[in-house]
Amino acid sequence: MSWSEAAVLADEGLAIVDDVLSFGKVGVGKPSKREQALFLSATAMAYAVWENYVEQAAIELATFVAKTIDEASVPDGPKSELAKADAWSLSVHPGWRQLWIDRVKLRAIGSEEDFGLNTAGPQQVTKLFALVGVEAFKGLDTSRSSRLTDLVRARGAIVHTAKPPTPGFKKADATGWRDFVNELYCEFDESLRDQAEELVGERPW
Repeated sequence: MSWSEAAVLADEGLAIVDDVLSFGKVGVGKPSKREQALFLSATAMAYAVWENYVEQAAIELATFVAKTIDEASVPDGPKSELAKADAWSLSVHPGWRQLWIDRVKLRAIGSEEDFGLNTAGPQQVTKLFALVGVEAFKGLDTSRSSRLTDLVRARGAIVHTAKPPTPGFKKADATGWRDFVNELYCEFDESLRDQAEELVGERPW
C-alpha cells in the first residue's frame, strides 16, 4: 500500500515520539516528575505530528487534484472559494488551478498575516479539506472525531498549563495518544486517496 508524503513525514515524527517515550519506565505507581514531563512532551509531540500531517496532506492532495481534474468537475467547496477571485486571477494569473492550491496552502499553514489552521480539531480539519474538495473523516468511525477532540484538549492543557490533562497521567496514556494519532492519519490517508481517485480517476499516492 502506498502512502502520501505527509504520512511518511508523520511516521518520522512518531519515531521521535517513540524515542522520548523510551526514557520513561512502565510500571505501577506514580511516575516521577521527570517521567511525567516526558509523557506530557510525548503527547504534545504526537498532536503536533497530527497537525503537521493534516496541513501537508491538504496541500499535497490539493496540488494533485487541482492539476489533474477537469474544470467542469471541480467540487463545490473549492468552486465557491474560487468564485470570490477576480477574472484576471482565474484565467490569466495565477490561473484557477494555482489559485486553488494557494488558497489551500493559506488555510493550512497561513502567512505572515494569517495563522492558518492553528488547531487541527475536527471542525477545522473538516473546513480545510472542504476547500481541497474532499470530505474529512469520510469512512472513518465516528468515534475518531470525538477522540480527536479529546486529544486537542489534552494538548491544550499540556502546552498552556504545563500540567497533566488528567490526574495520574502515565506512560500508557501518552502511548495511547501516540497510537491513536498513528491509526488516525493512516485511516485518513487511505480515505483521501480513495476520494481523490473518485474525483479524477487516478490515485494521488
